[in-house]
Amino acid sequence: MSTAIDTLAAGVEFDGEVPVIGRMPTDPRYELPAGGRYWEVVPETGDPIRSRSLWDTAIVPKDLTRSGYAAFMTAPGPDGEPMLVLARPLVFESAGGGRQIRFFAGFSAAEMETALAGFRRELAFMLGLTAVMLMLASILQVLVGLRPLRALLADVAKIRSGDASRLRADVPTEVQPLVAEINYMLDEKAEALDRARARAADLAHGLKTPLTAILQAAETLPPETGGPIIEHVGMIRQRADRHLQRARMGVGQDGGTDLAEIAGKVVKVISAIPSDRVVDWRVDIARDLKAPIDTADLAEVLGNILDNARKWATSHVLVSAARRGDRVVIDVTDDGPGIPPDERERILQRGVHAGDPESETGLGLAIASEIADAYGGMLTLGGAPQEGLRVTIALPAVVSGKVKSPA
Repeated sequence: MSTAIDTLAAGVEFDGEVPVIGRMPTDPRYELPAGGRYWEVVPETGDPIRSRSLWDTAIVPKDLTRSGYAAFMTAPGPDGEPMLVLARPLVFESAGGGRQIRFFAGFSAAEMETALAGFRRELAFMLGLTAVMLMLASILQVLVGLRPLRALLADVAKIRSGDASRLRADVPTEVQPLVAEINYMLDEKAEALDRARARAADLAHGLKTPLTAILQAAETLPPETGGPIIEHVGMIRQRADRHLQRARMGVGQDGGTDLAEIAGKVVKVISAIPSDRVVDWRVDIARDLKAPIDTADLAEVLGNILDNARKWATSHVLVSAARRGDRVVIDVTDDGPGIPPDERERILQRGVHAGDPESETGLGLAIASEIADAYGGMLTLGGAPQEGLRVTIALPAVVSGKVKSPA
């Protein structure tokens, strides 16, 4: 519009006192009625001069109103639609002195709106694309930033499952203090566990000498007095020997326990207890089968179950295990009298025993059941293929976040 006004002003000539436009803008739209480009020249005296595109419409200065664009005013166009007008007054020297002429150049307001709408669409697209890129960059940043923590979580799971004893040290600087503290805590825990096992072994071993002295003293007493003492001392020695053996096993780390190894050791301990029957003890477990359970807890479970089997079995006890789906299932089968189906659930309660003359507490199966339950598993009683009892311990094959070792 400024160029159009400059072109018109450069072509102004005076015929006496009347201005004449000797040069006009070359855009053909100025020549077409309602062509979208308009100009008008209003002298101080004389009639206004306007482009053919205005047709019979005049740009009246007093009718101009403000528009939303700082440089332009608004006026009605020849097609009834608003147009944006640029106004510029100029003074020219003529024979009669200075003369002011006002120049107006305008165009359809719809053209501006169309251009702005296109710009806004492109701007919205670019801003949307930028937002998507920023979101993707943020997601990527979070994924990359959390990768060490995911690796740390996997390492913790390995520790729980027994595949590792410490967290690896090759971690980013930001998490190195955390890893160092966790490893220090694991080392302290392992050391404390070793000390506890050693003290338990020392305690069990230390009881043997005074118990032997009491036993020898009781043997010198009359049978009616010394008999009960000898019986109770034998029970204490039996329990002390069992805990001493468990402490000596000290088998491995929490979780990832080798079932064949632990079952073999527990069978070896239980089968060594004197009995009036010859029992065939068999372990049928694959060497590479593991379960995510603390070794001491597994020894406690198998010890209680196998001790019951020792008391009731007639000729054989079988310990077997296999992985079934997402569970590791351990079966202990004996050929004893078994337990009636309507008594099996009650037997798992604390303080209940099936007429066992050697049991004073009835806690063995209850403790084993509670340990299995703590690991997300369960202990059930059932009938053996032939006459007898089958005790089944089903444990999760994978460590669960809810598992908390009773140990």
